[in-house]
Amino acid sequence: SGAINTSLFVLGQVVDALNAGQPRIPYRDSKLTRLLQDSVGGTSHACMIVNIAPEESFYTDTYTTLNFAAKSKQIVNKPFTRESMVRPHEVLKRPADSASDGASKR
Repeated sequence: SGAINTSLFVLGQVVDALNAGQPRIPYRDSKLTRLLQDSVGGTSHACMIVNIAPEESFYTDTYTTLNFAAKSKQIVNKPFTRESMVRPHEVLKRPADSASDGASKR
């Protein structure tokens, strides 16, 4: 439980650093944030699902969860797709094949 709390605390620090535009984002401070590095402030699309409780006894937990979700929503990722400039039929052809093709045509 202590490691989970530490990971969630560091995740909150990462979200705060991204929102503040700080030059150093503490991704390496936790295994969780290292795993989520590409999703949180990276190049991927991300979706957050939060679980809240309607009971009054869970008011504080619900409030902090919604506050965290609101902070996370402000992060803007820059997703992109990697495109190759090589045509698919050129990828399958080997250099040795092209040399043997030239020899057989003579």
